[in-house]
Amino acid sequence: MHWKIEVFHKVLKSGCRAEQSHLRTAERLTNLFAIFCIIAWESSG
Repeated sequence: MHWKIEVFHKVLKSGCRAEQSHLRTAERLTNLFAIFCIIAWESSG
């Protein structure tokens, strides 16, 4: 399980470039992060 979490975070940071998104509202950031979580979860599974 630990390895899946590591891969999940790698996909979020590298693949999705989550840190480089410059959204101005919490709602937009929440929506984007939800999509990133789905992508990262599918990629780590």
